[in-house]
Amino acid sequence: AIEEDGQCRYVGDFPQFTAGLRTQFEKFLYTRASFPKKERQSIGHNNQCYICSEKREKTYGYASTFAFYTYDKPGFMSGGFQRDQAWKNYPVCPECAYSLEIGKKYVEEHLASRFCGIDYYIIPKSIFTEHGDNLKELFAILSDLEEKRKMSLKEDTVNRLTTAQDELFEIMTEYDNFMNFNLMFYDSPGGSGEFRILLYIEDVLPSYLRNIFDAKEKVEDLAMFKDLPGKNKTKFTLRFGFNLIADFYPIKDYRKTFLEITNNIFSQKLISYTMLVDRFMEVIRQKFTNNETIWLDLRKAFAILNFLEYLNLLNNRKEGLLKMTVVADDYLVQFEEFFNTYKEFFESDVKRAVFLEGVLTEKLLKIQRVKRDGATPFKERLNGLKLNERIIKRLFPEIQNKLEEYQSNYYRKLEELISKHFLTADFASISNDEISFYFAMGMNLANEFNFIEKDKNRGNQEDGNNKEQN
Repeated sequence: AIEEDGQCRYVGDFPQFTAGLRTQFEKFLYTRASFPKKERQSIGHNNQCYICSEKREKTYGYASTFAFYTYDKPGFMSGGFQRDQAWKNYPVCPECAYSLEIGKKYVEEHLASRFCGIDYYIIPKSIFTEHGDNLKELFAILSDLEEKRKMSLKEDTVNRLTTAQDELFEIMTEYDNFMNFNLMFYDSPGGSGEFRILLYIEDVLPSYLRNIFDAKEKVEDLAMFKDLPGKNKTKFTLRFGFNLIADFYPIKDYRKTFLEITNNIFSQKLISYTMLVDRFMEVIRQKFTNNETIWLDLRKAFAILNFLEYLNLLNNRKEGLLKMTVVADDYLVQFEEFFNTYKEFFESDVKRAVFLEGVLTEKLLKIQRVKRDGATPFKERLNGLKLNERIIKRLFPEIQNKLEEYQSNYYRKLEELISKHFLTADFASISNDEISFYFAMGMNLANEFNFIEKDKNRGNQEDGNNKEQN
């Protein structure tokens, strides 16, 4: 500031200086010194501005607020491939150009964040008109949005859809449906000036965002995702977020697919159940083959399926009629309660049979580890989790025989239940990847079920009621 006659005067208090800045800015809207002389300027006269739709004395052709509109290559220009005719492609009057620059700065400072490693803008869209008191009300909402964001940064909350601390999604749920939101996901490679729109989602309603958060909370409230073993004997709850989807579709290699799934979720479009299960098993098989732990990956996969099921966004899921009614038994009630909790995914005998065989398999492997000093040779019989009907039916008697050999078959009622489900199992209704997924899920959740069975030769036997993860 400059102090003059006892008053501080700032840059904006010097009209001649600010007019000079405005002139330089305006010159950039129609001039490019690096172009050939004939194409250095692009100015239209007495035509319609693309932004305000009003007839203006001048419109400029190089008013590219974001670099996704390009005029560097003559082939992109209409009017005979002449860049000086760029005003015909995208005519912008000076007043609108200033508004665009100010709007861009506002969005970058107040409505931008990161989404699983991808930059995005949230663009509010109101039903209000653009004049008078309604415009003031819109500005008041934008100011309110900014204040709420500042408050959210001070709060330590787990109720987020991503790992970004400053995401705006939960704030958006606080508005009524008179305010919609557009989401623009973009890429701007470091320092190049390039700007690529990766995905643009229009008209996301606050009420639907509330449904998304409700589905997230329902998933996290399921027993399967609570009290999981963490580091240093701590417990944690698996929180649902889009980062779980990104774990199976890493942005580096699967950005397009990840964004397609994101688009479908926010746009309320169906997502292929088959595609998801195929990808889940691709990741899980690779880890299983490399002797890496898969228990958390399976829970993440099941959390994603439950989340999408709550939003009614899954398709291509063949549902078979469940013909088997399990007789109440203290030993078996735990299975029935589990299947009822996740009934959308265990609606057929074949899925229950495959899942329970996975449980039985993990019990055998646990016994093998004890009997053979940590070795699990039976794991080689699982074909790297590339399973089908033939392998599933071949494995069942082999598991039973091994348990008998170890004199540790405490699971005869479970084997009886598996056999009953096999009798009416329709393997034609399930893909091989689904077979592998449900089998692996059974192995993963085996420790959720306790088994106590009397044997008159050995007394009461129990395989252990702990919930340690392998």
